[in-house]
Amino acid sequence: MKSLSQVSFFQEVKTMSRIGESIKKLRMENSMSQETLAERLNVSRQAVSNWETGKTQPDAQTLIQISAVFQVTVDEIIQNRIVKKEKHRRYHWLVPLLSMLLSVVHFTLALKGFLNPVGVMISVMLASVISLIMYAAFENSIKNRDFTMLAGYKKAYEADLSRYERQLRVTSQLVSGLSFLLNVLYFLLYICAADKRLLLSMSFLGVFIIGLAMILSAVNFKYRRRD
Repeated sequence: MKSLSQVSFFQEVKTMSRIGESIKKLRMENSMSQETLAERLNVSRQAVSNWETGKTQPDAQTLIQISAVFQVTVDEIIQNRIVKKEKHRRYHWLVPLLSMLLSVVHFTLALKGFLNPVGVMISVMLASVISLIMYAAFENSIKNRDFTMLAGYKKAYEADLSRYERQLRVTSQLVSGLSFLLNVLYFLLYICAADKRLLLSMSFLGVFIIGLAMILSAVNFKYRRRD
């Protein structure tokens, strides 16, 4: 008959094994290397390797950080009840892409003499390029779970990763929406007097810059951490 200490030992080994399997499964599903996960958790790669092989297990605080990184519960990690989440198709890229396509249309028409090419480039096309760059940069940060570009981000706030993700996505969507709206309104320039089009193009640039500043300020205020 097994002693109480033996039973406790085997239960602990089984728990470590489940936790290790959970961490490995989560890491691989998110295409994350041991080095990357170790950096996120501020531990060594060997520590992550030991967890996954069941040699050791993370402490309670680290488990909380792991659950935040992968957006699962601590209990799911401990019990190895990781259900592979179906990746829904996201169309965040659609608005910045449409904005860029409209800018290309405006520029093409400008080359045909309908508008001033310089006016198009320094207004709606510049706005579209900025929104596209922001989208790509933000999505890359979300994919890599790296939010250091955000003001006020600290490693100690790992439990707020989902909040940081929402902050980047909302900012990107609003900037892309503003760029798209300006590209649509830019068609009004085709019916304006030719001598006023360049000035109006500059006005569009001013509206975008002011709008961008307002979006960044508003979103940062909304998602600012209040301790």
